[in-house]
Amino acid sequence: MKVRSLDSLARGRRFLRRGFTILEVAMGAMVMLLAVSTSIMVLQRGYQSLDDARNTTLATQVLQSLMEDLRLNNWTQVTALQAASNNGTSGNVAIDSSFTGYSTTAANMLSDFVCTRTIADVSGQTNMKLLTLAVTWVGYNGSSHSLSFSSYYGKNGLYDYFYTTH
Repeated sequence: MKVRSLDSLARGRRFLRRGFTILEVAMGAMVMLLAVSTSIMVLQRGYQSLDDARNTTLATQVLQSLMEDLRLNNWTQVTALQAASNNGTSGNVAIDSSFTGYSTTAANMLSDFVCTRTIADVSGQTNMKLLTLAVTWVGYNGSSHSLSFSSYYGKNGLYDYFYTTH
């Protein structure tokens, strides 16, 4: 009887095992599937956050610009705007080409925003108005967003506004 050395036995077994078993391949595929699907979910959430941040910045710039336009009006003009909105005239504020500097790219970006202006009397005050501008938009995933600015407008005073988010 011939006795084989341990080296020859180990070499013989090494040649019998040439590839991965189906279980090893399936486990590797599951790990890759988990990694790829997690990466896609993280990218999607990142794009949603980027869209929300970009649109919030644009809405803030629109509101600030429109509020500055309102602050340039005198008391008579603000009162006339309030009377017009109380008589059924729409409270929506147009964001047109004059607002965007006649840039079609900017106009396309702002076409998703709807701005509403509300002017109300402050209770107990005859020489003060509450100006509120609100912008609403829908994100790329269908969620609705809004942002509003409010300002107390005094007949003979300085005007300042407050940021509020919803």
